[in-house]
Amino acid sequence: MSNNTLETAKEISLSSSAQTLTDSVSANLTDYYRFQLKSYGSLSTVLDRLSGDANLELIQDRDRNGTVSSSEILAISNNQGAISELVSAVLNPGTYYLRVSTSQDSTRYSLNLSAVFDLKTELTWRNYATGENAVWLMNNSAIESAVFLTKVPGTDWNIEGVADFNHDGQTDVIWRNYATGENAVWLMNNNAIESAVFLTKVPGTDWNIEGVADFNHDGQADVIWRNYVTGENAVWLMNNNVIESAVFLTKVAGTDWNIEGVADFNQDGQTDVIWRNYVTGENAVWLINNNVIESAVFLTKVAGTDWNIEGVADFNQDGQTDVIWRNYVT
Repeated sequence: MSNNTLETAKEISLSSSAQTLTDSVSANLTDYYRFQLKSYGSLSTVLDRLSGDANLELIQDRDRNGTVSSSEILAISNNQGAISELVSAVLNPGTYYLRVSTSQDSTRYSLNLSAVFDLKTELTWRNYATGENAVWLMNNSAIESAVFLTKVPGTDWNIEGVADFNHDGQTDVIWRNYATGENAVWLMNNNAIESAVFLTKVPGTDWNIEGVADFNHDGQADVIWRNYVTGENAVWLMNNNVIESAVFLTKVAGTDWNIEGVADFNQDGQTDVIWRNYVTGENAVWLINNNVIESAVFLTKVAGTDWNIEGVADFNQDGQTDVIWRNYVT
Protein backbone atom coordinates (compact mmCIF):
# COMPACT_ATOMS: atom_id res chain seq x y z
CA MET A 1 0.00 0.00 0.00
CA SER A 2 1.24 3.47 -0.86
CA ASN A 3 2.11 5.72 2.10
CA ASN A 4 1.56 9.01 0.28
CA THR A 5 -1.27 10.37 2.47
CA LEU A 6 -1.98 10.68 6.19
CA GLU A 7 -4.65 7.99 5.84
CA THR A 8 -2.28 5.49 4.20
CA ALA A 9 0.80 6.42 6.27
CA LYS A 10 3.19 3.59 7.08
CA GLU A 11 2.88 2.56 10.71
CA ILE A 12 6.05 2.76 12.81
CA SER A 13 6.31 0.92 16.12
CA LEU A 14 8.70 3.05 18.15
CA SER A 15 11.04 1.42 20.62
CA SER A 16 13.94 2.49 22.79
CA SER A 17 16.26 0.90 20.20
CA ALA A 18 17.24 2.89 17.14
CA GLN A 19 15.68 1.80 13.85
CA THR A 20 16.28 2.72 10.22
CA LEU A 21 13.85 2.79 7.28
CA THR A 22 15.02 3.19 3.67
CA ASP A 23 12.93 4.38 0.74
CA SER A 24 12.79 6.95 -2.05
CA VAL A 25 10.48 9.90 -2.61
CA SER A 26 9.54 11.91 -5.70
CA ALA A 27 8.23 15.43 -6.28
CA ASN A 28 4.60 14.37 -6.71
CA LEU A 29 4.50 11.59 -4.09
CA THR A 30 5.17 12.49 -0.45
CA ASP A 31 5.97 9.76 2.11
CA TYR A 32 4.12 9.69 5.44
CA TYR A 33 4.96 7.64 8.56
CA ARG A 34 2.64 7.35 11.55
CA PHE A 35 3.61 6.54 15.15
CA GLN A 36 1.98 6.63 18.56
CA LEU A 37 3.32 7.68 21.92
CA LYS A 38 1.53 6.17 24.90
CA SER A 39 3.50 8.24 27.41
CA TYR A 40 5.34 11.56 27.65
CA GLY A 41 8.53 11.02 25.64
CA SER A 42 11.15 12.37 23.28
CA LEU A 43 11.73 11.58 19.61
CA SER A 44 14.88 12.06 17.55
CA THR A 45 14.79 11.53 13.77
CA VAL A 46 17.56 11.90 11.19
CA LEU A 47 17.03 11.81 7.43
CA ASP A 48 20.37 10.95 5.82
CA ARG A 49 22.11 9.04 3.02
CA LEU A 50 20.29 11.38 0.67
CA SER A 51 20.79 11.13 -3.08
CA GLY A 52 19.37 14.65 -3.44
CA ASP A 53 17.45 17.34 -1.60
CA ALA A 54 14.69 16.21 0.79
CA ASN A 55 12.77 17.74 3.71
CA LEU A 56 11.55 16.23 6.99
CA GLU A 57 8.53 17.40 9.00
CA LEU A 58 6.88 16.32 12.27
CA ILE A 59 3.09 16.61 12.14
CA GLN A 60 0.08 16.13 14.41
CA ASP A 61 -3.33 16.01 12.71
CA ARG A 62 -5.14 17.61 15.66
CA ASP A 63 -8.53 17.99 13.97
CA ARG A 64 -8.24 14.51 12.38
CA ASN A 65 -9.45 15.73 9.00
CA GLY A 66 -6.71 14.02 7.01
CA THR A 67 -5.10 17.26 5.82
CA VAL A 68 -2.17 19.20 7.24
CA SER A 69 -2.49 22.88 8.14
CA SER A 70 0.53 25.04 8.95
CA SER A 71 -0.35 25.04 12.66
CA GLU A 72 -0.19 21.21 12.70
CA ILE A 73 3.46 21.13 11.62
CA LEU A 74 5.39 20.81 14.87
CA ALA A 75 8.92 20.86 13.45
CA ILE A 76 10.61 21.23 10.06
CA SER A 77 14.10 20.48 8.77
CA ASN A 78 14.69 21.72 5.22
CA ASN A 79 18.41 22.03 4.54
CA GLN A 80 19.42 22.60 0.94
CA GLY A 81 20.95 19.82 -1.15
CA ALA A 82 21.86 16.36 0.15
CA ILE A 83 22.53 17.59 3.69
CA SER A 84 21.04 15.43 6.44
CA GLU A 85 17.80 16.60 8.04
CA LEU A 86 17.19 16.44 11.81
CA VAL A 87 13.96 16.74 13.81
CA SER A 88 13.74 16.16 17.55
CA ALA A 89 10.99 16.96 20.01
CA VAL A 90 9.58 16.21 23.43
CA LEU A 91 5.99 15.06 22.91
CA ASN A 92 2.86 14.35 24.89
CA PRO A 93 0.98 11.07 24.40
CA GLY A 94 -0.76 10.97 21.03
CA THR A 95 -0.58 10.11 17.34
CA TYR A 96 2.03 11.83 15.18
CA TYR A 97 3.30 11.73 11.60
CA LEU A 98 6.63 12.20 9.85
CA ARG A 99 6.54 13.57 6.32
CA VAL A 100 9.38 13.17 3.82
CA SER A 101 9.19 15.32 0.68
CA THR A 102 11.34 16.53 -2.20
CA SER A 103 11.11 18.88 -5.17
CA GLN A 104 13.30 16.62 -7.29
CA ASP A 105 12.32 13.77 -9.59
CA SER A 106 13.45 11.15 -7.07
CA THR A 107 15.52 11.11 -3.89
CA ARG A 108 16.67 8.05 -1.96
CA TYR A 109 16.88 8.36 1.82
CA SER A 110 17.33 6.60 5.16
CA LEU A 111 15.06 7.59 8.05
CA ASN A 112 16.64 6.91 11.44
CA LEU A 113 14.45 7.03 14.56
CA SER A 114 15.05 6.73 18.28
CA ALA A 115 12.76 7.45 21.22
CA VAL A 116 12.87 7.81 24.98
CA PHE A 117 9.68 6.86 26.83
CA ASP A 118 8.13 7.74 30.18
CA LEU A 119 9.99 11.02 30.53
CA LYS A 120 9.56 12.76 33.86
CA THR A 121 9.11 16.49 34.23
CA GLU A 122 12.17 17.91 35.94
CA LEU A 123 12.64 20.95 38.17
CA THR A 124 16.13 22.42 38.23
CA TRP A 125 17.24 24.29 41.36
CA ARG A 126 20.23 26.48 42.17
CA ASN A 127 21.37 27.56 45.64
CA TYR A 128 23.11 30.90 45.17
CA ALA A 129 24.50 30.84 48.70
CA THR A 130 26.22 27.44 48.49
CA GLY A 131 26.62 27.08 44.70
CA GLU A 132 24.80 23.75 44.77
CA ASN A 133 22.61 22.70 41.83
CA ALA A 134 20.00 19.97 41.92
CA VAL A 135 17.22 18.40 39.87
CA TRP A 136 13.89 17.17 41.19
CA LEU A 137 12.64 14.26 39.07
CA MET A 138 8.85 14.47 39.19
CA ASN A 139 6.08 11.89 38.91
CA ASN A 140 2.98 13.94 38.18
CA SER A 141 3.06 16.46 41.06
CA ALA A 142 5.12 14.30 43.43
CA ILE A 143 8.91 14.37 43.81
CA GLU A 144 10.24 10.96 42.78
CA SER A 145 13.90 11.67 43.51
CA ALA A 146 16.51 14.43 43.69
CA VAL A 147 19.86 14.48 41.91
CA PHE A 148 22.72 16.87 42.66
CA LEU A 149 24.67 18.34 39.73
CA THR A 150 28.16 19.83 39.68
CA LYS A 151 28.59 22.69 42.16
CA VAL A 152 29.20 26.18 40.74
CA PRO A 153 30.33 28.58 43.50
CA GLY A 154 29.45 32.27 43.49
CA THR A 155 26.45 34.27 42.35
CA ASP A 156 27.64 35.41 38.92
CA TRP A 157 26.47 32.31 37.03
CA ASN A 158 22.67 31.90 36.78
CA ILE A 159 20.70 28.93 35.45
CA GLU A 160 18.37 30.42 32.83
CA GLY A 161 16.63 27.45 31.25
CA VAL A 162 16.67 23.80 30.25
CA ALA A 163 16.15 22.12 26.86
CA ASP A 164 17.69 19.50 24.58
CA PHE A 165 20.33 21.55 22.73
CA ASN A 166 22.15 18.73 20.92
CA HIS A 167 19.28 16.36 20.05
CA ASP A 168 20.41 13.40 22.13
CA GLY A 169 17.14 13.10 24.09
CA GLN A 170 18.78 14.58 27.19
CA THR A 171 17.80 17.82 28.90
CA ASP A 172 20.67 20.33 28.89
CA VAL A 173 21.16 23.46 31.03
CA ILE A 174 21.79 27.00 29.77
CA TRP A 175 23.72 29.43 31.99
CA ARG A 176 24.39 33.18 31.90
CA ASN A 177 27.12 35.04 33.76
CA TYR A 178 25.83 38.54 34.47
CA ALA A 179 29.28 39.76 35.54
CA THR A 180 31.20 38.74 32.41
CA GLY A 181 28.37 38.44 29.87
CA GLU A 182 29.32 34.85 29.09
CA ASN A 183 26.64 32.32 28.11
CA ALA A 184 27.14 28.57 28.15
CA VAL A 185 25.29 25.27 27.82
CA TRP A 186 25.93 22.18 29.90
CA LEU A 187 25.36 19.20 27.58
CA MET A 188 24.01 16.50 29.89
CA ASN A 189 23.91 12.71 29.87
CA ASN A 190 21.67 11.18 32.56
CA ASN A 191 22.21 14.16 34.91
CA ALA A 192 25.99 14.07 34.38
CA ILE A 193 27.78 16.88 32.51
CA GLU A 194 29.27 15.51 29.29
CA SER A 195 30.67 18.82 28.07
CA ALA A 196 30.15 22.59 28.12
CA VAL A 197 29.63 24.79 25.07
CA PHE A 198 30.03 28.57 25.16
CA LEU A 199 27.61 30.72 23.16
CA THR A 200 28.04 34.29 21.94
CA LYS A 201 28.97 36.70 24.73
CA VAL A 202 26.43 39.44 25.62
CA PRO A 203 28.11 41.98 27.94
CA GLY A 204 26.23 43.90 30.60
CA THR A 205 23.24 43.15 32.77
CA ASP A 206 20.52 44.77 30.64
CA TRP A 207 19.79 41.67 28.57
CA ASN A 208 18.36 38.66 30.46
CA ILE A 209 17.80 35.14 29.17
CA GLU A 210 14.15 34.36 29.95
CA GLY A 211 13.60 30.90 28.48
CA VAL A 212 14.43 28.32 25.82
CA ALA A 213 12.08 26.64 23.33
CA ASP A 214 11.73 25.93 19.61
CA PHE A 215 10.26 29.14 18.17
CA ASN A 216 10.58 28.38 14.45
CA HIS A 217 9.81 24.63 14.28
CA ASP A 218 13.23 23.50 13.11
CA GLY A 219 13.78 21.13 16.04
CA GLN A 220 16.37 23.46 17.61
CA ALA A 221 16.23 24.98 21.11
CA ASP A 222 16.04 28.76 20.69
CA VAL A 223 16.70 31.41 23.36
CA ILE A 224 14.36 34.28 24.31
CA TRP A 225 15.86 37.46 25.79
CA ARG A 226 14.41 40.55 27.48
CA ASN A 227 16.11 43.91 27.97
CA TYR A 228 14.70 45.46 31.13
CA VAL A 229 16.22 48.87 30.36
CA THR A 230 14.94 49.35 26.80
CA GLY A 231 11.93 47.01 26.96
CA GLU A 232 13.14 45.10 23.89
CA ASN A 233 12.43 41.37 23.52
CA ALA A 234 14.25 39.10 21.11
CA VAL A 235 14.74 35.46 20.14
CA TRP A 236 18.02 33.83 19.17
CA LEU A 237 17.15 31.24 16.50
CA MET A 238 19.72 28.51 17.03
CA ASN A 239 21.26 25.76 14.92
CA ASN A 240 23.34 23.23 16.86
CA ASN A 241 24.38 25.77 19.51
CA VAL A 242 25.19 28.42 16.88
CA ILE A 243 23.08 31.58 16.47
CA GLU A 244 21.57 31.57 12.97
CA SER A 245 19.60 34.80 13.35
CA ALA A 246 17.82 37.04 15.84
CA VAL A 247 14.16 38.05 15.72
CA PHE A 248 12.76 40.99 17.69
CA LEU A 249 9.33 40.68 19.29
CA THR A 250 6.99 43.48 20.38
CA LYS A 251 8.62 45.94 22.78
CA VAL A 252 7.25 46.11 26.35
CA ALA A 253 8.54 49.22 28.13
CA GLY A 254 9.36 49.34 31.83
CA THR A 255 10.46 46.79 34.37
CA ASP A 256 7.06 45.84 35.81
CA TRP A 257 6.35 43.07 33.30
CA ASN A 258 8.65 40.03 33.44
CA ILE A 259 8.86 37.10 31.01
CA GLU A 260 8.48 34.01 33.22
CA GLY A 261 8.39 31.10 30.78
CA VAL A 262 7.82 29.83 27.25
CA ALA A 263 5.64 26.90 26.18
CA ASP A 264 2.67 26.01 23.96
CA PHE A 265 -0.36 27.20 25.96
CA ASN A 266 -3.10 26.69 23.36
CA GLN A 267 -1.90 23.46 21.69
CA ASP A 268 -1.38 25.03 18.26
CA GLY A 269 2.22 23.87 17.96
CA GLN A 270 3.57 27.41 18.55
CA THR A 271 5.74 28.55 21.44
CA ASP A 272 3.92 31.13 23.58
CA VAL A 273 5.23 33.48 26.28
CA ILE A 274 3.91 33.86 29.84
CA TRP A 275 4.35 37.21 31.64
CA ARG A 276 3.93 38.39 35.23
CA ASN A 277 3.54 41.98 36.45
CA TYR A 278 4.97 42.13 39.97
CA VAL A 279 3.47 45.58 40.61
CA THR A 280 -0.15 44.88 39.66
CA GLY A 281 -0.17 41.09 40.12
CA GLU A 282 -1.44 40.59 36.57
CA ASN A 283 -0.43 37.49 34.60
CA ALA A 284 -0.79 37.11 30.85
CA VAL A 285 0.15 34.87 27.92
CA TRP A 286 1.26 36.03 24.50
CA LEU A 287 -0.14 33.54 21.97
CA ILE A 288 2.48 33.45 19.23
CA ASN A 289 2.31 32.46 15.57
CA ASN A 290 5.66 32.31 13.74
CA ASN A 291 7.21 34.84 16.13
CA VAL A 292 4.27 37.23 15.73
CA ILE A 293 1.87 37.93 18.61
CA GLU A 294 -1.61 36.80 17.58
CA SER A 295 -3.34 37.72 20.83
CA ALA A 296 -2.84 38.14 24.58
CA VAL A 297 -4.79 36.25 27.24
CA PHE A 298 -4.93 37.37 30.87
CA LEU A 299 -4.78 34.73 33.60
CA THR A 300 -5.94 34.92 37.21
CA LYS A 301 -4.42 37.87 39.06
CA VAL A 302 -2.06 37.05 41.96
CA ALA A 303 -1.44 40.18 44.02
CA GLY A 304 1.84 40.94 45.78
CA THR A 305 5.46 40.13 45.11
CA ASP A 306 5.80 37.06 47.33
CA TRP A 307 4.62 34.61 44.68
CA ASN A 308 6.96 34.09 41.70
CA ILE A 309 6.36 32.05 38.54
CA GLU A 310 9.33 29.70 38.29
CA GLY A 311 8.54 27.51 35.31
CA VAL A 312 6.02 26.02 32.90
CA ALA A 313 5.62 22.39 31.87
CA ASP A 314 3.07 19.60 31.59
CA PHE A 315 3.22 18.22 35.13
CA ASN A 316 0.33 15.74 34.91
CA GLN A 317 0.78 14.61 31.28
CA ASP A 318 -2.66 15.78 30.15
CA GLY A 319 -1.29 17.69 27.17
CA GLN A 320 -1.78 21.07 28.87
CA THR A 321 0.94 23.51 29.97
CA ASP A 322 0.95 24.00 33.74
CA VAL A 323 2.55 26.80 35.79
CA ILE A 324 4.76 26.31 38.84
CA TRP A 325 4.88 29.02 41.52
CA ARG A 326 7.19 29.61 44.48
CA ASN A 327 6.53 31.84 47.49
CA TYR A 328 9.86 33.15 48.74
CA VAL A 329 8.33 34.40 52.00
CA THR A 330 6.55 31.24 53.12
